[in-house]
Parts: sequence; C-alpha cells; structure tokens
Amino acid sequence: MKQLEGEHFDVVFLDLKLDGESGLNLLPELLKRDPQLEIVVFTAYASIETAVEAMRRGAVDYIPKPFTPDQIRAVLGKIIKARKLLSRVAELESRLSGDAPVMALNSTEPAVQKAFEVALKAAGTPATILILGESGTGKTVLARAIHENSPQKENAFVTVHCPSLSRELLESELFGHVKARTPAQ
Repeated sequence: MKQLEGEHFDVVFLDLKLDGESGLNLLPELLKRDPQLEIVVFTAYASIETAVEAMRRGAVDYIPKPFTPDQIRAVLGKIIKARKLLSRVAELESRLSGDAPVMALNSTEPAVQKAFEVALKAAGTPATILILGESGTGKTVLARAIHENSPQKENAFVTVHCPSLSRELLESELFGHVKARTPAQ
C-alpha cells in the first residue's frame, strides 16, 4: 500500500496469504486507491471458492502455486490484449462521436417542431421508433438525437441502410420471424 502512494503500477501480483492479513481483504483496498490496477491473485491454497471470491472482488486472474514463467507470461499477455481492446474501443467511440452530425433540432415550421418534441419525448421511453422519410430529410440526424436522449445512449448507435435490404429480410429484422408450420400428414 505504501508503494502505491508514491508510484504507479499496471499490475499487482497478490498472494492470498500475507503476514497476518488476507490478500482477499486487501484486494478492494488496492482497487480503491487505483481502479485501473490489474490484480492477479496467486496462492498455494487454491480452491474454486477462493478463485471465485478473488474475481468477485476485482482480480483479473487467479494462479495456483507453484506457477511457471509461461503461466505469468500468459496472464500478462491477456492483460495486455484486454487493455489494447479497451483502448481501441475508446478510440472508435471517440471517432464515431466525432463523425456525428451536429444535432440542431429546431425549426420555424410548427409541425416539424412538434415532431421533434414528440420524438425527444419518446426517446425517454422503451418505445420502438420507426422514422420514415425521403432521402436527405435528416432521418439519421433525428435517430441519433433520439438515441443520445434515450436510456440506451451508452449502447452502440447503428445505422442500417434499409433500401439495401430485401423486403423479406427487412420485415424479418423489424418485426421478427415465425417459422411456417407444415400441416401434419
């Protein structure tokens, strides 16, 4: 704990049995000090219960003693791979949000302004919203504004170009598909 005060670490290897203290009890304290810390628990007293409890408390992996250098390399490889994926996801999310069109949902036309108000009101509900309109009328801009104002805003926003889909596939995707039953003979 003293070393964490003055230095930054990417990974901590934590033994379950410490002098007078349990590594399981120390694990949440370590994460409280540095939530980005990757903690690998190891022990000579391995059991499924302690492994599950270590993971539940925030460990990224669990290694029984005696362990080999290859096991340590494998664990570190998984941590590096997970960090690269998280970094890539953050980069892609940033790029996507940067590509988003500016959403100025106001109009001097009362009917259009009313449509914007209804759409944003519906955004806060679990309703499914279908937006229809001619090409170039701002359907994607409106859909993105609805998404950004919905409880689902933390999830991905996906645009589907409907004219590229067959009628049957589009119908199946929007309304589901029931397998036709053949009459019993």
